Amino acid sequence: MQTSIHIMKACSNGAEGTMPGRDNCKRSIALRILLSAPLAALFALAAPLPLLASEITPSGVWQIRAGQAIAQYGVNGSGVRVGVVDGLIDRNHVDLKVVGVLKTGGRSYSASGDSHGTHVAGTIAALANGIGVVGVAPGARLVSAAAFDRFDNWTGKTTVNWFSRLYNKRGTQIVNTSFGPGRAGVLADWDELRAWNRFRNKMLVTKAAGNDGTTLKMEYCDHDPIICEKAAIRLKSLLIVGALNFSATDIAHFSNRPGENCFGVRGQNCKEKSKFKYFFVVAPGTSIHSTLPGGSYGYMSGTSMAAPHVAGLAALVMSRWPHLKNDPAAVVRIIKQTAVDMGAPGVDAVFGWGRVDAVAALSPVGQTRIPTGTTVSGSFVSADSSMLMWSPTLFASALGQMSKPHMIFLDKFGRDYGVPLSYFTYDSRNGDALSSMLAYKGKDAAPIVVGENGLLFVSSSVDPVSGETAPAAAFVVDDGATTRSFAANFEPAAYFNVTGMRPAPSRRLHMASHGPSMHLDLVGKGVAAGQGTRVSGLDVSAAVFLSGDRADAGDGRSRRAAGAEMSIGGHAHETVYLGLQLGAVVEEASALGTAGNGFFQTPPTAASYAGLSGVWSLPGNASVGGLYEIGLARSVEDGAFAFGRSKPLVTEAAALWVTFDDLGIADENDRVRFQVSQPLRVMSGNADLTLPVGRTPAGAVRQQAFAIPLAPDAREIRFDVDYETPLPRNLGDLSLGFAHSMNARHVAGAGETLAMARFDFRF
Repeated sequence: MQTSIHIMKACSNGAEGTMPGRDNCKRSIALRILLSAPLAALFALAAPLPLLASEITPSGVWQIRAGQAIAQYGVNGSGVRVGVVDGLIDRNHVDLKVVGVLKTGGRSYSASGDSHGTHVAGTIAALANGIGVVGVAPGARLVSAAAFDRFDNWTGKTTVNWFSRLYNKRGTQIVNTSFGPGRAGVLADWDELRAWNRFRNKMLVTKAAGNDGTTLKMEYCDHDPIICEKAAIRLKSLLIVGALNFSATDIAHFSNRPGENCFGVRGQNCKEKSKFKYFFVVAPGTSIHSTLPGGSYGYMSGTSMAAPHVAGLAALVMSRWPHLKNDPAAVVRIIKQTAVDMGAPGVDAVFGWGRVDAVAALSPVGQTRIPTGTTVSGSFVSADSSMLMWSPTLFASALGQMSKPHMIFLDKFGRDYGVPLSYFTYDSRNGDALSSMLAYKGKDAAPIVVGENGLLFVSSSVDPVSGETAPAAAFVVDDGATTRSFAANFEPAAYFNVTGMRPAPSRRLHMASHGPSMHLDLVGKGVAAGQGTRVSGLDVSAAVFLSGDRADAGDGRSRRAAGAEMSIGGHAHETVYLGLQLGAVVEEASALGTAGNGFFQTPPTAASYAGLSGVWSLPGNASVGGLYEIGLARSVEDGAFAFGRSKPLVTEAAALWVTFDDLGIADENDRVRFQVSQPLRVMSGNADLTLPVGRTPAGAVRQQAFAIPLAPDAREIRFDVDYETPLPRNLGDLSLGFAHSMNARHVAGAGETLAMARFDFRF
């Protein structure tokens, strides 16, 4: 083992560093550099490597995943200053950006800089400039506090003095101290303890644990016992750093360990949280490749090389969240609690909290939450339970305008993470029945049409991929003049009833032209009832429904709705039948079928609609029909958090079809229908949201209001072909269908093709 030992002489000369009961000038040993055999012979500092033509990521940088964190979160330490209390950094090195140098007058310094200080600096912040090496935080800026002169002698300033100059004159937020008293197992002298305490709210300190391969000895604060007695508070911004072996899988043989000793008070037992292990982390420290004076590079080993990895990581954290520059203790907690556990589970006597990890330190930790006010500690809603589930009607808006706003959520440390609004959205492809109620959608299955006495049972296989089915039943009483009906379904399925509350227009109008008939169409866990009759030559029908749709994709709230519709139809000519439909729907926790929970709870919504339809009977059992419907939907109160009370949304839907009856393909009473339709589409209107979008320099949450247009750029056009034939012995009907959508769900260029088989059994 090759060790370089240097005498450190710290003299207070009666200044603020004077320590009661001790001489103003004290002597101690500083262990500066340690190279462990056999690496010492291979990587001797006497033979530094020349300038590297291409940039290398040193092993320690990638072992703590610093490069991955920089790529993932887009930070590099910019805006952060790191002080290096060490030998003079070579400020002319092409791979370093030194923005300040602090020296002691009358001392001699090497013109090219100190090897140890320059090596430490490169690990922290070697530039990402395509040459040499890259540091943990290449965007950070370095301040050299030249505490050691060219002869490796301490220059006379106290640690408190160096800290004061770094903070007050250079605005430093992080200090790396890769030196020590030099007495085996002793972490620091009184001067350092005093500095850590005095600047605990101003700067984060990374402290090399020492290279004696032993357990740290007790530290007593005899000159101010309260520091050690309340070390968890008084030294809250301190990180003691041990070194790992070359593969970063075990503690390096030379590294000191925290053990079970502590910052203590003589005559008292150690307080658990004052033990060194609760201040201790480990980082790569064996054969570390970094910068050396004169524009060269080389390898060193020691806890001196481990500590700057942690200092660089702290710079990345502060760079990502600038308000943490004013809260160094919070950065310490983040680094400790995101370290990779090594050795015995939990905080142990060898590795402390474990190996530091840059990706983990920058990633969300603990419960994530969305702030609803302007303070981090104020009211919030769990981000994990916040979601928007889009119906097909608004899906294009979710992909388009609604995906553009960016917002933030917070982790357990109050750190904000910016994400697009689409981060919290979910594609609810089933076309929620609440939006279907507002207009004919012409999707997968023909609706239930009741026109005969008895019990009707339906089981539809409507999703060719999953094969989901939806059993339902209806009971009908038809006395020839009036039809009364009641229905319920028991097991909702994703694609059941996506045609909406009313039947396909061709079915409805065709049946109505032959006499009174009440149509029924069911939603998840819903019931519907209605009555139809003929009055003065007109077909008049009314229906009501109550729906409590199932929870979906983490939605714990019941999306209940109620609605009513009235239809009036009659013959304008013996071959022309016209109809008028009026309806209203109230949604308790959704809007046009789009439901949100948590932060995105949707306010109650009321919708009304009116439709005109017509059928023209042609020779040869053929008919042509059409439907146009327009609606208004508006929130009736403000949402709990994100959503405000929006202005009305204007919607429309339309369909054209031609029907051929009694073709005799499989039965003389069969039917073929060809249809082109535009499903329900928003023509105008906005979603009004207030979202947390960022932080002020002081850390307050910024809220911003958005008025997001919901009208999609594209228009879905759907083509349907349906064939229906009676089953033998009047058991019911068999329906086969095929549909293709252009610009599916109003998304430009999207396509969707569906097939359907349906059996209606009557008992």
